[in-house]
Amino acid sequence: MGGTKNPDVDAIVALAPDLVCANAEENREPDLAALRAAGLAVWVTAPRTVEAALVSLDRMLRLACGLPRPAWLDAAEAAHELAAALARA
Repeated sequence: MGGTKNPDVDAIVALAPDLVCANAEENREPDLAALRAAGLAVWVTAPRTVEAALVSLDRMLRLACGLPRPAWLDAAEAAHELAAALARA
């Protein structure tokens, strides 16, 4: 549906998605505003660290999609914490 800087907003709207996922750094605000004005739900992420990305993914799955927290996310967080501990050692 185009790229992050030039999405085909009309084509996205025509698909009538339940949720559009975007990134604050990659996607332009005017495009996000157009999607919202068309009545679409837009979830915008802005993680700056692995930990923030995991938290954002968890929130999106639970809050925006209504899904339970997946077990693999716990494993990913544990792996990240272990890597950070090893880096400090």
